[in-house]
Amino acid sequence: MFASSISGIRNSISLMENAAQEAAKGPKADIVKSQVGMIIAENSLSANIAAVKTANDMQKSIIDIVA
Repeated sequence: MFASSISGIRNSISLMENAAQEAAKGPKADIVKSQVGMIIAENSLSANIAAVKTANDMQKSIIDIVA
Protein backbone atom coordinates (compact mmCIF):
# COMPACT_ATOMS: atom_id res chain seq x y z
CA MET A 1 0.00 0.00 0.00
CA PHE A 2 2.87 2.36 0.76
CA ALA A 3 4.46 1.82 -2.64
CA SER A 4 1.31 2.61 -4.60
CA SER A 5 0.62 5.69 -2.49
CA ILE A 6 4.18 6.96 -2.93
CA SER A 7 3.85 6.36 -6.66
CA GLY A 8 0.60 8.33 -6.60
CA ILE A 9 2.30 11.18 -4.76
CA ARG A 10 5.04 11.28 -7.40
CA ASN A 11 2.39 11.29 -10.13
CA SER A 12 0.54 14.13 -8.39
CA ILE A 13 3.72 16.19 -8.25
CA SER A 14 4.28 15.54 -11.95
CA LEU A 15 0.73 16.70 -12.72
CA MET A 16 1.35 19.82 -10.66
CA GLU A 17 4.59 20.55 -12.53
CA ASN A 18 2.81 20.14 -15.88
CA ALA A 19 0.06 22.52 -14.82
CA ALA A 20 2.62 25.05 -13.61
CA GLN A 21 4.49 24.82 -16.92
CA GLU A 22 1.25 25.48 -18.76
CA ALA A 23 0.55 28.53 -16.59
CA ALA A 24 4.09 29.80 -17.18
CA LYS A 25 3.55 30.08 -20.92
CA GLY A 26 2.26 33.60 -20.37
CA PRO A 27 -0.32 34.95 -22.82
CA LYS A 28 -0.28 31.68 -24.77
CA ALA A 29 -1.23 29.69 -21.66
CA ASP A 30 -4.51 27.83 -21.40
CA ILE A 31 -5.49 29.12 -17.96
CA VAL A 32 -8.49 26.80 -17.63
CA LYS A 33 -6.35 23.76 -18.44
CA SER A 34 -3.74 24.91 -15.96
CA GLN A 35 -6.24 25.51 -13.15
CA VAL A 36 -8.03 22.21 -13.72
CA GLY A 37 -4.67 20.44 -13.72
CA MET A 38 -3.74 22.07 -10.42
CA ILE A 39 -7.06 21.10 -8.83
CA ILE A 40 -6.70 17.50 -10.00
CA ALA A 41 -3.11 17.35 -8.75
CA GLU A 42 -4.08 18.84 -5.38
CA ASN A 43 -6.92 16.37 -4.86
CA SER A 44 -4.78 13.45 -5.97
CA LEU A 45 -1.98 14.49 -3.64
CA SER A 46 -4.38 14.83 -0.71
CA ALA A 47 -5.88 11.40 -1.38
CA ASN A 48 -2.49 9.72 -1.61
CA ILE A 49 -1.24 11.38 1.58
CA ALA A 50 -4.40 10.19 3.35
CA ALA A 51 -3.72 6.66 2.07
CA VAL A 52 -0.17 6.76 3.45
CA LYS A 53 -1.46 7.94 6.84
CA THR A 54 -4.11 5.21 6.87
CA ALA A 55 -1.55 2.55 5.97
CA ASN A 56 0.69 3.81 8.76
CA ASP A 57 -2.18 3.66 11.27
CA MET A 58 -3.06 0.15 10.13
CA GLN A 59 0.54 -0.96 10.52
CA LYS A 60 0.65 0.48 14.04
CA SER A 61 -2.56 -1.35 14.92
CA ILE A 62 -1.20 -4.64 13.64
CA ILE A 63 1.97 -4.18 15.68
CA ASP A 64 -0.14 -3.45 18.78
CA ILE A 65 -2.24 -6.56 18.22
CA VAL A 66 0.78 -8.82 17.67
CA ALA A 67 2.89 -7.36 20.47
